[in-house]
Amino acid sequence: MIIYTNGIGTVTPFNENTSVVPGSERPASLLEVTGLAVENLSKHAILSDVNFDIRKGEIFGLLGESSAGKTTLAKAILGALSGTLKIRAGRILFEGKELSLYSPKKMEILWGKEMSYLPQNAGASLNPVFRLKTQIGEVARTKSPRKDEQEEMVSRALRQVYLPDDRKFLRQYPFQLSGGQQQRFLIAELLVANPKLLIADEPTSAVDVSIQQEIITLLKDIRRKCGMSILFITHDLAVLRQIADRSGILFDGKIVEIQKTEELISEPRHDYTRELVELSKRLSL
Repeated sequence: MIIYTNGIGTVTPFNENTSVVPGSERPASLLEVTGLAVENLSKHAILSDVNFDIRKGEIFGLLGESSAGKTTLAKAILGALSGTLKIRAGRILFEGKELSLYSPKKMEILWGKEMSYLPQNAGASLNPVFRLKTQIGEVARTKSPRKDEQEEMVSRALRQVYLPDDRKFLRQYPFQLSGGQQQRFLIAELLVANPKLLIADEPTSAVDVSIQQEIITLLKDIRRKCGMSILFITHDLAVLRQIADRSGILFDGKIVEIQKTEELISEPRHDYTRELVELSKRLSL
Protein backbone atom coordinates (compact mmCIF):
# COMPACT_ATOMS: atom_id res chain seq x y z
CA MET A 1 0.00 0.00 0.00
CA ILE A 2 1.31 3.45 -0.97
CA ILE A 3 0.00 6.63 0.64
CA TYR A 4 -0.33 9.64 -1.63
CA THR A 5 -0.93 13.12 -0.29
CA ASN A 6 -3.61 14.05 -2.75
CA GLY A 7 -3.54 17.83 -2.60
CA ILE A 8 -7.03 18.07 -1.14
CA GLY A 9 -6.17 18.38 2.52
CA THR A 10 -6.43 14.68 3.34
CA VAL A 11 -4.35 11.55 3.09
CA THR A 12 -5.97 8.80 1.06
CA PRO A 13 -4.78 5.22 0.50
CA PHE A 14 -4.20 4.00 -3.04
CA ASN A 15 -2.68 0.76 -4.24
CA GLU A 16 0.42 0.51 -6.39
CA ASN A 17 -1.62 0.55 -9.63
CA THR A 18 -3.11 3.98 -9.00
CA SER A 19 -2.39 6.44 -11.82
CA VAL A 20 -0.59 9.60 -10.72
CA VAL A 21 -0.25 12.83 -12.65
CA PRO A 22 3.39 13.01 -13.87
CA GLY A 23 5.40 15.42 -11.73
CA SER A 24 2.62 15.62 -9.14
CA GLU A 25 1.82 13.90 -5.86
CA ARG A 26 -1.92 13.92 -6.50
CA PRO A 27 -3.82 11.05 -8.17
CA ALA A 28 -4.93 11.44 -11.78
CA SER A 29 -8.48 12.52 -12.57
CA LEU A 30 -11.09 9.79 -12.84
CA LEU A 31 -13.71 12.13 -14.32
CA GLU A 32 -13.15 15.33 -16.30
CA VAL A 33 -15.95 17.62 -17.43
CA THR A 34 -14.93 20.39 -19.83
CA GLY A 35 -17.09 23.13 -21.32
CA LEU A 36 -20.31 21.18 -20.74
CA ALA A 37 -23.49 22.87 -21.95
CA VAL A 38 -26.98 21.35 -21.76
CA GLU A 39 -30.12 22.88 -23.22
CA ASN A 40 -33.81 22.03 -23.50
CA LEU A 41 -35.94 21.79 -26.65
CA SER A 42 -36.49 25.55 -26.58
CA LYS A 43 -32.69 25.98 -26.63
CA HIS A 44 -32.80 27.42 -23.12
CA ALA A 45 -29.48 26.76 -21.35
CA ILE A 46 -29.72 24.52 -18.28
CA LEU A 47 -25.95 24.18 -17.89
CA SER A 48 -23.36 26.52 -19.43
CA ASP A 49 -19.61 25.94 -19.74
CA VAL A 50 -19.32 23.62 -16.73
CA ASN A 51 -15.74 22.63 -15.89
CA PHE A 52 -14.47 20.39 -13.07
CA ASP A 53 -12.69 17.14 -12.39
CA ILE A 54 -12.92 14.40 -9.77
CA ARG A 55 -9.70 12.73 -8.71
CA LYS A 56 -9.28 9.08 -7.90
CA GLY A 57 -10.34 8.43 -4.30
CA GLU A 58 -11.72 11.95 -3.86
CA ILE A 59 -15.08 13.10 -2.54
CA PHE A 60 -16.01 16.12 -4.65
CA GLY A 61 -18.94 18.16 -3.36
CA LEU A 62 -21.34 20.01 -5.64
CA LEU A 63 -23.44 22.63 -3.89
CA GLY A 64 -26.38 24.43 -5.45
CA GLU A 65 -29.92 25.55 -4.76
CA SER A 66 -32.99 23.96 -6.33
CA SER A 67 -33.08 24.39 -10.13
CA ALA A 68 -29.36 25.20 -10.24
CA GLY A 69 -28.82 22.21 -12.54
CA LYS A 70 -27.30 19.70 -10.10
CA THR A 71 -29.38 16.67 -11.12
CA THR A 72 -29.12 17.61 -14.80
CA LEU A 73 -25.33 17.53 -14.45
CA ALA A 74 -25.47 14.11 -12.76
CA LYS A 75 -27.69 12.70 -15.51
CA ALA A 76 -25.48 14.16 -18.23
CA ILE A 77 -22.50 12.31 -16.76
CA LEU A 78 -24.50 9.08 -16.61
CA GLY A 79 -25.84 9.50 -20.15
CA ALA A 80 -29.35 9.55 -18.72
CA LEU A 81 -30.73 12.93 -19.80
CA SER A 82 -34.44 12.99 -20.54
CA GLY A 83 -35.68 13.36 -24.12
CA THR A 84 -36.33 17.07 -23.54
CA LEU A 85 -32.67 17.82 -22.81
CA LYS A 86 -29.52 17.45 -24.87
CA ILE A 87 -25.80 18.16 -24.58
CA ARG A 88 -25.02 21.13 -26.83
CA ALA A 89 -21.28 21.34 -26.21
CA GLY A 90 -18.44 20.06 -24.07
CA ARG A 91 -16.72 16.82 -23.16
CA ILE A 92 -17.15 14.25 -20.40
CA LEU A 93 -14.10 12.01 -19.96
CA PHE A 94 -14.14 8.93 -17.74
CA GLU A 95 -10.67 7.45 -17.27
CA GLY A 96 -9.64 9.51 -20.28
CA LYS A 97 -12.37 8.12 -22.56
CA GLU A 98 -15.00 10.34 -24.18
CA LEU A 99 -18.42 9.16 -22.96
CA SER A 100 -20.31 10.81 -25.84
CA LEU A 101 -18.73 8.22 -28.15
CA TYR A 102 -20.24 5.33 -26.18
CA SER A 103 -23.33 3.55 -27.52
CA PRO A 104 -26.40 3.41 -25.23
CA LYS A 105 -25.66 -0.27 -24.57
CA LYS A 106 -22.05 0.43 -23.63
CA MET A 107 -23.16 3.30 -21.38
CA GLU A 108 -25.59 0.94 -19.66
CA ILE A 109 -22.76 -1.52 -18.98
CA LEU A 110 -20.52 1.31 -17.74
CA TRP A 111 -23.32 2.61 -15.51
CA GLY A 112 -23.77 -0.79 -13.90
CA LYS A 113 -20.11 -1.68 -13.37
CA GLU A 114 -18.02 1.50 -13.31
CA MET A 115 -20.50 4.17 -12.18
CA SER A 116 -23.39 4.02 -9.73
CA TYR A 117 -26.10 6.46 -8.71
CA LEU A 118 -27.42 6.99 -5.18
CA PRO A 119 -30.67 9.00 -5.32
CA GLN A 120 -32.39 11.17 -2.76
CA ASN A 121 -35.41 8.88 -2.53
CA ALA A 122 -34.14 5.36 -1.87
CA GLY A 123 -37.63 3.89 -1.67
CA ALA A 124 -38.46 4.93 -5.22
CA SER A 125 -35.31 3.22 -6.51
CA LEU A 126 -36.07 -0.17 -4.98
CA ASN A 127 -38.46 -2.49 -6.81
CA PRO A 128 -41.52 -2.93 -4.55
CA VAL A 129 -42.47 -6.36 -5.94
CA PHE A 130 -39.15 -8.15 -5.35
CA ARG A 131 -37.65 -9.25 -2.06
CA LEU A 132 -34.39 -7.69 -0.93
CA LYS A 133 -32.50 -10.92 -1.59
CA THR A 134 -33.52 -10.90 -5.25
CA GLN A 135 -32.53 -7.28 -5.78
CA ILE A 136 -29.09 -7.37 -4.20
CA GLY A 137 -28.53 -10.86 -5.61
CA GLU A 138 -28.89 -9.51 -9.16
CA VAL A 139 -26.03 -7.11 -8.47
CA ALA A 140 -23.85 -9.88 -7.02
CA ARG A 141 -24.40 -12.07 -10.09
CA THR A 142 -22.80 -9.41 -12.28
CA LYS A 143 -19.62 -9.69 -10.21
CA SER A 144 -19.23 -13.48 -9.89
CA PRO A 145 -20.83 -16.63 -11.39
CA ARG A 146 -20.25 -18.59 -8.16
CA LYS A 147 -23.14 -18.67 -5.71
CA ASP A 148 -20.91 -18.95 -2.62
CA GLU A 149 -18.98 -15.84 -3.68
CA GLN A 150 -22.22 -13.99 -4.39
CA GLU A 151 -23.54 -14.81 -0.92
CA GLU A 152 -20.29 -13.72 0.71
CA MET A 153 -20.31 -10.39 -1.17
CA VAL A 154 -23.90 -9.72 -0.11
CA SER A 155 -23.26 -10.71 3.50
CA ARG A 156 -20.13 -8.57 3.74
CA ALA A 157 -21.84 -5.53 2.19
CA LEU A 158 -24.83 -5.74 4.53
CA ARG A 159 -22.58 -5.97 7.57
CA GLN A 160 -20.62 -2.93 6.39
CA VAL A 161 -23.79 -0.82 6.41
CA TYR A 162 -24.98 -2.29 9.72
CA LEU A 163 -27.89 -4.27 8.34
CA PRO A 164 -28.66 -7.93 9.22
CA ASP A 165 -27.31 -10.47 6.73
CA ASP A 166 -29.68 -13.27 7.75
CA ARG A 167 -32.39 -14.94 5.69
CA LYS A 168 -35.23 -13.27 7.63
CA PHE A 169 -34.04 -9.79 6.72
CA LEU A 170 -33.41 -10.62 3.06
CA ARG A 171 -36.91 -12.07 2.66
CA GLN A 172 -38.42 -8.67 3.37
CA TYR A 173 -39.76 -6.25 0.76
CA PRO A 174 -38.54 -2.62 0.51
CA PHE A 175 -41.73 -1.19 2.05
CA GLN A 176 -40.97 -3.11 5.25
CA LEU A 177 -37.80 -1.08 5.81
CA SER A 178 -37.52 2.38 7.33
CA GLY A 179 -36.26 5.25 5.18
CA GLY A 180 -32.81 4.99 6.73
CA GLN A 181 -32.70 1.23 6.18
CA GLN A 182 -33.71 1.67 2.54
CA GLN A 183 -30.87 4.14 2.00
CA ARG A 184 -28.38 1.83 3.70
CA PHE A 185 -29.61 -1.12 1.63
CA LEU A 186 -28.98 0.87 -1.56
CA ILE A 187 -25.48 1.64 -0.29
CA ALA A 188 -24.99 -2.11 0.33
CA GLU A 189 -25.91 -2.75 -3.32
CA LEU A 190 -23.30 -0.16 -4.29
CA LEU A 191 -20.69 -1.93 -2.18
CA VAL A 192 -21.43 -5.17 -4.03
CA ALA A 193 -21.20 -3.39 -7.39
CA ASN A 194 -17.98 -1.66 -6.27
CA PRO A 195 -18.01 1.09 -8.92
CA LYS A 196 -15.12 3.48 -9.46
CA LEU A 197 -17.43 6.50 -9.31
CA LEU A 198 -20.50 7.01 -7.15
CA ILE A 199 -22.84 9.91 -7.88
CA ALA A 200 -24.73 10.63 -4.66
CA ASP A 201 -27.61 12.98 -5.51
CA GLU A 202 -28.89 14.67 -2.32
CA PRO A 203 -28.75 11.37 -0.34
CA THR A 204 -29.10 13.15 3.02
CA SER A 205 -31.94 15.54 2.12
CA ALA A 206 -34.97 13.35 2.82
CA VAL A 207 -33.84 11.83 6.15
CA ASP A 208 -33.57 13.08 9.73
CA VAL A 209 -30.32 14.31 11.26
CA SER A 210 -29.33 10.98 12.85
CA ILE A 211 -29.76 9.08 9.56
CA GLN A 212 -27.97 11.92 7.78
CA GLN A 213 -24.92 11.36 9.97
CA GLU A 214 -25.07 7.60 9.33
CA ILE A 215 -25.03 8.14 5.56
CA ILE A 216 -22.13 10.61 5.74
CA THR A 217 -20.11 8.18 7.86
CA LEU A 218 -20.90 5.26 5.55
CA LEU A 219 -19.87 7.14 2.41
CA LYS A 220 -16.62 8.28 4.00
CA ASP A 221 -15.94 4.68 5.08
CA ILE A 222 -16.60 3.44 1.53
CA ARG A 223 -14.09 5.94 0.15
CA ARG A 224 -11.51 4.96 2.76
CA LYS A 225 -11.92 1.19 2.34
CA CYS A 226 -12.56 0.96 -1.40
CA GLY A 227 -10.81 4.03 -2.82
CA MET A 228 -14.07 4.97 -4.54
CA SER A 229 -14.49 8.47 -5.98
CA ILE A 230 -17.72 10.21 -5.02
CA LEU A 231 -19.59 13.14 -6.54
CA PHE A 232 -21.66 14.32 -3.58
CA ILE A 233 -24.52 16.63 -4.58
CA THR A 234 -26.25 18.73 -1.92
CA HIS A 235 -27.84 22.08 -1.12
CA ASP A 236 -26.60 21.97 2.50
CA LEU A 237 -23.30 23.70 3.22
CA ALA A 238 -23.01 22.11 6.68
CA VAL A 239 -23.26 18.62 5.16
CA LEU A 240 -20.76 19.54 2.46
CA ARG A 241 -18.26 20.61 5.10
CA GLN A 242 -18.45 17.21 6.80
CA ILE A 243 -17.82 15.05 3.74
CA ALA A 244 -16.21 16.77 0.75
CA ASP A 245 -12.48 17.21 0.09
CA ARG A 246 -12.99 19.80 -2.64
CA SER A 247 -16.24 21.48 -3.60
CA GLY A 248 -17.75 23.37 -6.50
CA ILE A 249 -20.55 25.94 -6.31
CA LEU A 250 -23.20 25.63 -9.02
CA PHE A 251 -25.11 28.83 -9.67
CA ASP A 252 -27.48 29.48 -12.57
CA GLY A 253 -26.12 26.51 -14.51
CA LYS A 254 -22.45 27.40 -14.05
CA ILE A 255 -19.78 26.33 -11.59
CA VAL A 256 -18.63 29.70 -10.27
CA GLU A 257 -16.02 28.52 -7.77
CA ILE A 258 -13.99 25.42 -6.87
CA GLN A 259 -11.78 25.18 -3.79
CA LYS A 260 -10.82 22.82 -1.01
CA THR A 261 -14.01 22.70 1.04
CA GLU A 262 -12.59 24.28 4.20
CA GLU A 263 -11.04 27.11 2.20
CA LEU A 264 -14.23 27.61 0.21
CA ILE A 265 -16.12 28.14 3.47
CA SER A 266 -13.46 30.19 5.28
CA GLU A 267 -12.31 32.25 2.28
CA PRO A 268 -15.06 32.27 -0.39
CA ARG A 269 -14.06 34.06 -3.58
CA HIS A 270 -17.34 34.46 -5.45
CA ASP A 271 -20.11 36.79 -4.27
CA TYR A 272 -22.70 34.00 -4.46
CA THR A 273 -20.52 31.70 -2.34
CA ARG A 274 -20.12 34.47 0.24
CA GLU A 275 -23.90 34.83 0.41
CA LEU A 276 -24.31 31.08 0.98
CA VAL A 277 -21.70 31.06 3.74
CA GLU A 278 -23.27 34.06 5.49
CA LEU A 279 -26.74 32.51 5.24
CA SER A 280 -25.43 29.24 6.68
CA LYS A 281 -23.88 31.12 9.61
CA ARG A 282 -27.15 32.93 10.36
CA LEU A 283 -29.15 29.71 10.23
CA SER A 284 -26.76 28.00 12.65
CA LEU A 285 -27.19 30.70 15.33
